[in-house]
Formats: sequence, structure tokens, C-alpha cells
Amino acid sequence: MNEVAASKTHDRDEPNEKKQEDNTDEIEQASQKCFQLLLQNTALQHLIDDRNKRRKFIAYADILDVLEREGANKGNPHVLSKVVTHDFQLIGGYVLTKNSHTYVITRDDLSQRSYVPKSAQELTDTYQMIVKGEKRILDTNQMTEIRLKNLRDFVQETDLFTYVLDFFRDHSTPNMHGVLVLACDPVMSESMLMHYLHAQYLVEKAYTSQLKANKENKTVKVLKTLIMLIYTNRVQTQSKESLAQPSYPLIFSSMWKHVFVDALLPADYLNEVQINDINLFDKNALTQICERIEPNNSKLLENSFELALNSISINARNQDGFYRGIHIFKQYLLSEPIDGGDFQCTLRGRLQDVLSDPENGATQCLRLLRLPLRERGSLRSELMKILAQKVKLILAEMLVLVFENRTSSLYRSTKEPNTKIDELFLQLLSEPKIVRVSQCTQANQDRQFILKDDIPGGACFPFSARVHAYLSSFRDTCFEIYERTKQNINERLLKFLILQIHAFIQTTPLKIDLNCLSRDMMQRLLHDIVHLEANTTFGLNRFPQQIYNILINNIYKFVDYASMDAFKMFGGSKPKKDVAIVKKETKEEEEKKEVVEEEKKIETVVVEDIKFQVTEVYAILWSHEDLLCNFVHILFVVYDYSRRDLEKMENIWQNQLTLHEYVAKMLAIVLDMMQKSLEITSVENMKHKLDHLSSISQALEHVMQWLNQGCSNKDLTKNLSRRWDLLKLSMLCVTAAKYQTRNGALTRSIKERFANYQFDNIDSLKALSILVQNSLNQDRVNENEINEVLQWLVQNYVGVFGLKTAASHRHEIGYTISNDFAEKWRSAHN
Repeated sequence: MNEVAASKTHDRDEPNEKKQEDNTDEIEQASQKCFQLLLQNTALQHLIDDRNKRRKFIAYADILDVLEREGANKGNPHVLSKVVTHDFQLIGGYVLTKNSHTYVITRDDLSQRSYVPKSAQELTDTYQMIVKGEKRILDTNQMTEIRLKNLRDFVQETDLFTYVLDFFRDHSTPNMHGVLVLACDPVMSESMLMHYLHAQYLVEKAYTSQLKANKENKTVKVLKTLIMLIYTNRVQTQSKESLAQPSYPLIFSSMWKHVFVDALLPADYLNEVQINDINLFDKNALTQICERIEPNNSKLLENSFELALNSISINARNQDGFYRGIHIFKQYLLSEPIDGGDFQCTLRGRLQDVLSDPENGATQCLRLLRLPLRERGSLRSELMKILAQKVKLILAEMLVLVFENRTSSLYRSTKEPNTKIDELFLQLLSEPKIVRVSQCTQANQDRQFILKDDIPGGACFPFSARVHAYLSSFRDTCFEIYERTKQNINERLLKFLILQIHAFIQTTPLKIDLNCLSRDMMQRLLHDIVHLEANTTFGLNRFPQQIYNILINNIYKFVDYASMDAFKMFGGSKPKKDVAIVKKETKEEEEKKEVVEEEKKIETVVVEDIKFQVTEVYAILWSHEDLLCNFVHILFVVYDYSRRDLEKMENIWQNQLTLHEYVAKMLAIVLDMMQKSLEITSVENMKHKLDHLSSISQALEHVMQWLNQGCSNKDLTKNLSRRWDLLKLSMLCVTAAKYQTRNGALTRSIKERFANYQFDNIDSLKALSILVQNSLNQDRVNENEINEVLQWLVQNYVGVFGLKTAASHRHEIGYTISNDFAEKWRSAHN
């Protein structure tokens, strides 16, 4: 019995449990439905920031989207809808198009109290009046009138009731769909709120009255959609005052559809970007935003051009050229640019690349929408405002790069037209690794961009400063690797740098191959590189313009010849792929001939015919930096004494010599100039002269060492070394003689005594001491001081000329006593 009773009880519990589960599902479904209704009335900034993806619908894009999704249809011919928005009021008439359907927003005259729909002809006339210049025949079956009426236009409640009732009763509406929008200003007081609620009641009264009439009179049903458009202000803070401010209540009823719309007009009508379906936490959000921004790029650039110029700071020296360039480049951003749209297309591509950045691109603009916004205005318009600010900063920075060092004058130049430079200009502009654009944050959006002009006369190579900065970024890494591995690799620094720089360029893909430039382009780039290094590495900005140009030309020639020598020595050490690339470049530079002839030419190309590239240039600049600085230091001293000699040295480059021979001939002029200056300088200025000449002694020693190691003409370097030793001896003796030369007699005697450069001749040293002693006696110097001076002279003589130098393979200098000199010195004192 108990088992039977238990069985019956169990049978009764099963339906109860099933019923309870069904109720739970119904409650869950109802709860979810209510939650989705709440989300439909939530401001868009919360929906695009939906981390948990709680919404199961796409937010309404605009008022046309509301009509298509929530408006009247055959199943529901009469619809009441309350639409809340933060957007600004609609003013005037509009013609909107969506899915090949035309919507015309019209207004009544203030004196008109009854609803009278526009006829098809009136809608066509309105369309032609609003859309000027587009005369075309319209299909009235694809046209819907949206009557916009402000609620404040109704003085009495009977006027409103009658107007709405006329709207529902009318059956003459074109396209059989009438739309009435009652616009309500933001609620500013409780009495205003009560007024709107009463207006809502009157609409419902007219609506139900017409529904009854439709049931009695089975007439043709015309679709009717009435929208109460409620403008509201955003709540800026959560203070007590803002909470106490009246707002339109969120009251749901089966009679009304209640939705929130961020923007009233379609995005394409306002050239804005649609964001109603965007979720920041969707992996496809960035792609969607960028795809929608791209059609607006041209308009964004054109509108931001003038604003971007306000963010650029220029000095008075460059104003005229800058304004001329601005006028020209503004033409490139028009709808019909004078360059065929190449510059605009490249700029749009760079803009799209920046906006596609996942951290600081377009999605970062959406994240800024979390910040406090204005009381009125759609979120979409706020995004466009932020986006326009970002585009302005991006454009300002890119314009600064375009006009930096007058690079803009190279593009479509009227003075020297060059299609290769035009192509190179656009290629480099489109390369983000070279023409870099920083991502400005909200904090520094008002920053000023300074226009640089570091190359006198302007750049010869497009964006050379950016190329130089990019390649210079490899320097520290190269030297770190060299210092870490130099004990093992056992190779010259120059060769190591060539291989390392080449590897960096090959492994960092660019849109342009920097190791495949023509000879002309390479010379242009080298010209700019030398100018860019002039002020930082060589400090040439302290010189007058004329001397500056001479020094620049000497550095340029030095690097040019040194780079070619480096290529001849180590070009074969680079991967064979590089040779193939340069062969291809050589082929392209040849005049157009038959394909067979070109192939034959390529087969005969040898490495020696290939010109150096940026790899060799930067390897020379970095490995020879100290040598170049010493070279400039020597030329600087020449400038102080003889500008004519400096110009004479510049003419040496016109001869057909090796690099070491060029430098050797220059040093010969320097030594002659220094020797003459000792003979003609007065006693009062001699100390300053010697100090000045001594300042380049170390530089001369360094250059002489480089010549001894690399120059094949050993007689030339030997002669220079002897002349330099003779000059050092003259400087030593003049210093010992209290800066007296006795009208050059002292220096002439030294040249005669040491004509054969026998510095280990003890007799010559004794005679030299006597010369100095006689000079001091003429000045009545006391005997003790004379002895001290002679002792100082001998010690320095032995230190300078009694030692012979030995350079190791690491270029370290060591000194040893000459055995012959030491033996003679002991014999002389025994």
C-alpha cells in the first residue's frame, strides 16, 4: 500500500515539476524580453561598450531605420512610436534616400491647423527645390512623405487632436504610407512633462477613434506611422541637481513602441560614419569602422586641411616658400586634383593605415566617447568631431614632413621635372617605417608642429631626413653587436658594418629598396645626408655660408669616394641577391633596346660596375666618423688663415686620384700654410698662433696614420710625415725661444739643418740647442732659465723624435726608443 501511495504521489509531483520548469522558462524569457526592451531605450555609448554582448539587436541607425523596422506594415497598419534622441532638432526640409526609396521631410505653414498630405506633384517639386541641380523624373510609388510638426505649434489641445485625427483619416497619401512626426522639445519643468503626457493621451484618443471607424467602414487601409520625437538632454553628472531635473519617463505600453535613436538623419547624408552596430569588444569592430571611414577620407582631408595648417609653426625665413607650397598642395586635395589624384590617394592610404591601428586608431576615437559629452548632439556626430580632430593632427604632422626641408618642391617640380623623383616621393610618403606619424593622444591634441629646415637650399632627395633617421636607428645596435663579438669575428669594423646594415635593410621590408637606387638618386641622398650630419656630427653651423658650402662639398666628396672604395673591397661579401638587384637597376637605366640585347648586357655586368648604395654610405659615416671630424677640423684651421688655400684644396677633387691621394695633397697644402704662418707671425701673436696650430696636431696625426695605412703611394705619405715632423720641430723651437723667430731666421735654420729629416743626428740637435740659446741670450734671459728651457727642449725632442711609432693591426699606437739614437746619445755624453 505504501508503495502504491508513493507511486501515486510521484506521479502527481512530475507534472508539478514540469509546470514549475515551464514557468521558470517563461519568466526567464519575459525577463530577457524586458531587458532587451530596456536596451532598446539605452543611449548608444553604452551599447557600443557592451563588453558582455548583452544586446540581441542592432541599435537603430536613424529615423529611416526606425520606419523600416518599427513602422506600419500590412500586418500592423497603424503604429504609434515614441522615439527618444539626444540629437539636435531637425530644421527645414530634407530629401533622404535609402534602398532606392526616397523620403521627403516636409513642414506645414504655422497658420495651417489641419493635416493635408502633399500630392505627388508637390513632393516632386519639393524634391527638386531641395536637391538643386538634379533634375530627374521620380517614381512617386517609391516616395514617402514624412510630415514634421513641432508640438509647440499647437495652441489648443483641440488643434492637436483634430490634426492627428485628420492624419489617421486621410487616405490620399502617395505610396499609401503616411508618416507624422510630432517633435517635442526637451523637458525643462514638471508642467512641461505633464503637457507632453497629456499630448500623448490625445494622440491615443485619436488613434483609438480611428481604429473603431476602420472596423465599421471597411475602406482601403493606408499605412500610418505616428512618431512622438522626444528630444532630451544628456545628464552630465550624478549630482542631486541633475537627478532632480525632470526627464521624459520610460513608460511601456502595448499601444506604443518605445525606442532610442542616436542620430536622426542617415550617416551618408551628413558624410558621417555609421556606428549603431559597432561593439568595441567585437574583433571585427576596427575593420568595420575603417571600411566606413575610407569613403569619407577625401572629405575629411579637404575639411581638415586649413585646420591642420594652424597647428604648424614656421619661422619667418620660410614663410614665403611655405605659403606657395600650401597653395599648390591644396590643389592636390580637391575633387579634381591637378596631379590626377596620386598625392591624395597616397595621403588617404596613410590616413587609413593610421586609423587602422588597433591601439590608437579609429577605435581609440570610440573609446573617447566614454568621456563626458555635450548635452545635445548624436554620438555619431561626436565621433566625427573626435575623428576630425585626429585627422587634423595626422594631416598636420604629415604636412610638416612633406614641407620639411622644402621636400614639397621636389614633387611635380616645374624647375626640374623628374618622374622618378615624383614616384619616389609617393613611395616614401606611403612607407610608415620611414615617414612616421606619431599617435597624438587627447592630452596633446593642441600641440604645435615645428617645421624644420636643416638643409640650406632645400632637400634634393624626397624625405631624406626621414630616411636618414630610419637608417641611423640601426647604429647603436650595430655597434653593440660589434663590441660583443669583435673578439671572435676578427674582421674590420667597416666590413662588419656593411654586412650588418645590409642585413638590417634586407630583413626589414620596405615599399622601396634603399639598396637599389640609381646613381643620381644616391648622389642626391648623400648630399642631404651630409647636410643633416653637418650640424650634429661636424658642427658646421658656426661657419659663414660660403665656407660652410666648401666644407660640405669636401665631406661629400670624401664619403663619395670612400663609399665607392668600400663597395669595391667588400661588395662581394654581401649576399648575391644584392648583386642581382643592382644588375636589374642597371638594366632599367639603360636606353630601351631589344630584349635580347638587354639580356646580353646583364650577363656582362660585373660587380665593379655596380655603384655603391646606402649600405656603404652609412658604414663609412659610422666607421670613419672620427676621421671625418678630424678632416673637418683641419680644414677649419685652414679657413682661419687662408680662404684661398681652402678653395684651392676644393679644386683638388677635380683631378683623377684615389681618395688617399686627394687627402694627402690637401694635407700638403695645410702643412705649407702652417709653415708660412710661423714665419710671418709677429711675436705678440705667436703664442695664440702656436696654440691654434697645436689644436689640430692630434687631428693631423690621426689623418696621417690613416694615410700611412691605406695609401698605395708610400713616397707621398713618407714625404708628408717628414714635413709634419719638421713643422713640429719648428713649433717646439719657437716655443722654447719665447715665441721669437727672429724674422724667420730660426725656422729657416731648422729647415736647413734638418733638410734630410735626420732627427737622430746628435750634431744637428746640438746646433739646434745653440740656436735657441742664442735667441734667448738676445732677450737677456738669465742662465738658469736658459738651462731649464734647453733641458725642456731636449726632453721634448727626445720624446717626439727619439721614439718611433708602431701601429698594430688594431690601429693602436706604441712607442719605442730608436736603438741608433740612444747609442749616439750615450756616445755624445761620454
